[in-house]
Amino acid sequence: MKKQIISGLIVCGLVACSPQNNQTAHNTNAAASSVVAASQTHIQAASQIQAASQTAWTPPPKADSPKAEAQQIYDLMAQFQIEAGQRMNAQRQKNMQPSHAESLVLVRQEAAAIRHDAKRLQQLDLSDKNAVEVQAALSKNMLAFADSADLQVKATELLAQGKQAEADAMNQQLGEMIQQIQHDQEKAHSAYSALLKKHKIPQ
Repeated sequence: MKKQIISGLIVCGLVACSPQNNQTAHNTNAAASSVVAASQTHIQAASQIQAASQTAWTPPPKADSPKAEAQQIYDLMAQFQIEAGQRMNAQRQKNMQPSHAESLVLVRQEAAAIRHDAKRLQQLDLSDKNAVEVQAALSKNMLAFADSADLQVKATELLAQGKQAEADAMNQQLGEMIQQIQHDQEKAHSAYSALLKKHKIPQ
């Protein structure tokens, strides 16, 4: 699987609501003036969508070999990609051009979905040392990415409230967080690829 397996899940949403997408953060003030109020309007609907997409999940039985454990990780990560694609397609059918406020809600929804996926990954009953290390690295990176999405939404909302200095400080924090995420993602992907290669599982 490609490196984009984690970040690709919500990168479109991040781009849609990113203050950095504009010439300067100041340029978003007018467009963002109704973001906070509109976001509140969509929270209940977003919560309902999240609940529907995050139904109870039963982990598979414990695998009987290191290769089978690696296969469980691979199958689950592939399932995450399928589900992310389904969410994206469902949103496109519903609304091809979400408003700025709706985009923020979508990012929050996707962050929540990624947290849910990370917990599912953590629930795999693994004992092989390499599989456990990959499980931990992937889930940690997914949770950090979800946190960064939430932080970006908060920065956008601060900007909408006219709190420029606070938004700038949060964006600086976000930049540092993303750099760490990218570094950790490289390590997680390398370990994941090595695990699949070791057990001859096609990537």
